[in-house]
Amino acid sequence: MKFAHKMICLLVLVLSASFGLGGCWLLYSDFAVQRRTVLTADAALHSQICTDVQTDLLDRQRRGLEMGGAVAAARLALHQQPAALWQGEELVSSNIPVDVNAPLADGTMTTVRSGGGTYALFASELQGGYRIVTAYDLTAKTETVELCDSAALVLREQLVREKIETGAEVQTVLATDVIFSSAGVSGGGESASLRATANLRVLYLDENAVPLLSERRSEVLLETDLPGSGQARVQDMYAGEIAASVGADGVELRFPVTFAVSVAETPRYPCLQSLEAEECGKKDENVPSLVLRAMKQGERLWDIAKLYRTTVEAILAANELKEESAAVIGKLLLIPRRR
Repeated sequence: MKFAHKMICLLVLVLSASFGLGGCWLLYSDFAVQRRTVLTADAALHSQICTDVQTDLLDRQRRGLEMGGAVAAARLALHQQPAALWQGEELVSSNIPVDVNAPLADGTMTTVRSGGGTYALFASELQGGYRIVTAYDLTAKTETVELCDSAALVLREQLVREKIETGAEVQTVLATDVIFSSAGVSGGGESASLRATANLRVLYLDENAVPLLSERRSEVLLETDLPGSGQARVQDMYAGEIAASVGADGVELRFPVTFAVSVAETPRYPCLQSLEAEECGKKDENVPSLVLRAMKQGERLWDIAKLYRTTVEAILAANELKEESAAVIGKLLLIPRRR
């Protein structure tokens, strides 16, 4: 293989790897932007809740009205947002879907996984020794995307034998040349077809020692197999040493043709498309306190718990199951409503 062809093949591999890494970076950066946007909105809502509770406590103190943890908890419950309230180290009330055994530090934001779900927790300290923690359900939306994996370079060779009719007696062949165009691939795997157009030229001297040029266009077709099932395309092709034989009515050219084919796998991955913050504590008076429902094929307890605004732990406890894998497809489950 000529040095120039080796450099072209190396460049193809480098570019394929660069595109793959670039695609991963774009997906990650897009997700990071969306995650920051969601968390910013959650933080703003948390701040509004804390401001409202603090304002109410200060107003009651100014007017000499009843104070205490129960009053602050009642005000917090009006927002219908999953939250926990501490007064000092004592837990006054909590309806957040994760276990928080101690008050989080002031200004803390953390992400917690519980029961197959992911929640963002925000904590703020109020006057009077109160501390509020609010929880936000992070709902992930996924989309299946195709990523171009590293391309494998495959070489396939075909021996070509073509005759160029000259129309005159050939005394001596001075030079031969072949130029390829319109190279492509059809099919793939075990039944791939490589094709290209070869423009053949021969420079020769006729019987009167006059230099003449004859040309011919020929189609090169190679039936072969290619590894994998990804996208394939001809990156380069070149001819080896050309042998010329003078005949009665022309010149026969024989030469090997090498196809340099790149085969890039395009695996499909479920990728995170976006995140949405839901007010998972919002009440719905039309939802019954108890639901009897069977788990469907491909469904998780987390999906059912999210649909009926409960927790996986509550479903497991109501059905006396020790773990999520014990739930049987098609078997009726008691779905309790969280209070």
